[in-house]
Amino acid sequence: MKEKDCIFLVADKQMEEAFKGFLGRNEFHLKLNVHPFTFDIIVETGSDPGVYKRAHQLLRLYQRTHQHAIVVLDEEWGSSPGATQIEATINKNLTNNGWREEDVVVIVIKPELEVWLWQDSPHIANAFRFDHSPYPTLRNCLEAEGLWLSNHLKPARPKEAFEWVQRKSGLPRSGAIYNKITASVSVRHCTDPAFRLLHQTLQRWFPPHGVR
Repeated sequence: MKEKDCIFLVADKQMEEAFKGFLGRNEFHLKLNVHPFTFDIIVETGSDPGVYKRAHQLLRLYQRTHQHAIVVLDEEWGSSPGATQIEATINKNLTNNGWREEDVVVIVIKPELEVWLWQDSPHIANAFRFDHSPYPTLRNCLEAEGLWLSNHLKPARPKEAFEWVQRKSGLPRSGAIYNKITASVSVRHCTDPAFRLLHQTLQRWFPPHGVR
């Protein structure tokens, strides 16, 4: 019997705080339609390239203590080989080092974590205490700046749009901001493929009680 259900390996402190906000919600399992599960989160200090190269090494010790492992990193970083190669390489390294294929999932976010934060909602504006006047919403403000196309669900460059709001707000880029946003965003309204893979994986591993 393993001590914990799942270990999350993430690429940086912002991603760690995003997951803490997301998984730390009150009765979060009900929002995800899963049964409660135990987990830990560890951070690779070398960021995305470090996760790509060393995920299997960092997770080796957790094979004895955790039933499942989820690796999360961005697709876009210097010398990135692309999402398909990232996923294949990490999966191969993990299974070669003893993890069962059905117990590991690699989540590659295209292009970066910030794409998960953007919804047509006030959560980012509220987190930054951003004054978007004279525009009715932050989205309208970003459209006027050319950072969000009117016919797109999210900004084309989500990290750049996020950093623009941060600079205009005068607040530093901190993990606390990511935590505050992910503690509030809608699971149902997030259509990003990487996020849907995360959600579906958790539902498969931890189905609601009574569901097989």
